[in-house]
Amino acid sequence: MEGKGAAVSQGRWRTTGLMLRRLENYEEGEGQLEQRRRREVRWVQAGRKENKRERRREIVTI
Repeated sequence: MEGKGAAVSQGRWRTTGLMLRRLENYEEGEGQLEQRRRREVRWVQAGRKENKRERRREIVTI
């Protein structure tokens, strides 16, 4: 992860930079907030595909 620091500005690795910054916050003692944020991020990433499927279903049922 450390080797990708220079690529953070390229957009694709912007999220990696955010995660590294959040890891620093975690080490400073914001552990509980940090875990909640990570869970939300995972939920959002997992939910995007599901939401697309659900939207299609809603369109069909309506």
